[in-house]
Amino acid sequence: MKKTAYLLIVLAVTALIYFRGLTNDHAWPDDFAMYIMHAENMAEDRPYADTPYVQNPLNDYVGPRAYPPGYPLLLAPVYKIFGLNLKAFKAENVVFFLLALYAVYMLVLPRIGEKGALFVVLLLAANPWSFAFRQYIYSDWAAMLFLLGGFLFWRGYRENFLMRDAALSSLFFFFAVLTRTVCIIAPAAVVLSCLRGQRLRKAALSVAGISLAALLVVRLAASGGNTPSYYLSNMRLGQLIGSGPWYVSLHDVVFGFMFPFSQFISPDSNVFAVIVCCAVFIFAAAGFIACVRRDGWGEAEIFLPLYFLSFLVAYDWPRNFFPAAPFYLSYAVLGLTAFAGRYAKRAKLIIALGAVLPFLVYAGHYRSPQPTQASVMEKNVAEMFSFVRALPDSSVVMFRKPRVMCLLTGRKSVSFPLGADETVLQKNIADLSVKYVVAGQFMRDRREVLPVVLTNPPWLRTVFVNRDFIVYEVTARTRG
Repeated sequence: MKKTAYLLIVLAVTALIYFRGLTNDHAWPDDFAMYIMHAENMAEDRPYADTPYVQNPLNDYVGPRAYPPGYPLLLAPVYKIFGLNLKAFKAENVVFFLLALYAVYMLVLPRIGEKGALFVVLLLAANPWSFAFRQYIYSDWAAMLFLLGGFLFWRGYRENFLMRDAALSSLFFFFAVLTRTVCIIAPAAVVLSCLRGQRLRKAALSVAGISLAALLVVRLAASGGNTPSYYLSNMRLGQLIGSGPWYVSLHDVVFGFMFPFSQFISPDSNVFAVIVCCAVFIFAAAGFIACVRRDGWGEAEIFLPLYFLSFLVAYDWPRNFFPAAPFYLSYAVLGLTAFAGRYAKRAKLIIALGAVLPFLVYAGHYRSPQPTQASVMEKNVAEMFSFVRALPDSSVVMFRKPRVMCLLTGRKSVSFPLGADETVLQKNIADLSVKYVVAGQFMRDRREVLPVVLTNPPWLRTVFVNRDFIVYEVTARTRG
């Protein structure tokens, strides 16, 4: 009872810290805009995929025409009550994270005990990525909650064979897959772990079948997404030792969740932090191997390597680590405990030292100055959006972040083609009936777009300029 009280205290303090400072703006990664546009369609009873976003066939990195409907379904009630209030959406996300932390505690409790479970919750709550992530409107915390809930209820069924637990596990996995399709790995791991037990196998296949139904719902609701061949074509074994932003690399796996991705690949990397993260990885690997040897391949032991392998197909910075982090950290606790057990007289000291070191890494991050991220609500951005909002409704605008443009202006928007020269850009503009081109503060604009448009080509005419953005009108001559 006392330990549960400690958990509630940790969750209450986390809530106070995380809710404090939520802002009504957002950084430029524009997945959030697509989620909100889908939620808006749901709240206002419009076709789910009917958004102003136009997918550019020459740029498939920006994202598909529609996203899975699970997360927008969760955002829709908030939109219905508060409208386009980014702070309200962020607050809802924090609630998902707090509930996920409770699920983490309950899930790892039988394996690593009350102190270990509370330690894992503290590691997740205090993690710099978690704290920064509260300012993002992304589906990862909701997916994490559903995925962990599915595992938690499945464990209940495995222990007591109550159909209620199997049904709840199916429901949670269904919504996990509906929120992030990569979560289909979880029910697959459940099925693979039950191949030898007939009673468990039947229930596991039911869980997997319901989860596959979620994939069908995703496909029907979010038609027009990237195809499997697209993802398969982007798998590269060489990326295992690289550091590309779209693929996991070996040091991402080792260091990924312990401190920010940008810190350990930058010239300012901290040697102490690198050593601690390597130690966490070694302890996690040792704990994982010990569990497999002792208990065999359970659903958690199958899920974790399969989930990491999925990063070879599609990886999006450390946000992808959230669902796997509780398992990863719990194995690290087991590895540390086993290592300390070899030195009986110093075991408590070793465990205490191992518990403190990750928080010292966190403290080093929080003490160092962090770069300010550009916001979609800054003055110069608002001026540009205000100008675009006054353009004719039928206008198609080419912009680096098209989904934010759609959300905040209501105009159709399409991304720039990838690495295009002037000829390809001009043809792409004509093919997509683009009327306006917006170039601005983004690094890729400076590298790929501005060298073209700043030469004042005859097919573009400047109609708006401020410190960060230039808006060009495409002349009738070029358009056909």
